Amino acid sequence: MARGRGRRVRRVVLGGPLWDRLGPAFLPVVPDLVANELVAAREGIRVEGSVVGVQVAAQGAAELVMDHFLAPRASALMVD
Repeated sequence: MARGRGRRVRRVVLGGPLWDRLGPAFLPVVPDLVANELVAAREGIRVEGSVVGVQVAAQGAAELVMDHFLAPRASALMVD
């Protein structure tokens, strides 16, 4: 099987600084909207709210910084 083929979305996690207020209104309707947008594998998708809370944006920004410094780069593996 080719890489990436046969994979499917199993879970969609939503969050953000206003999620604690918006989640109760959005969670009941979002699963149908997500399923309608997918081309394949529409069954069995879980849509849930993030447990990270209001700090999700700060955590994501910190992860980007850490990724920049800690992730291996192909150019670093090249020998001159």
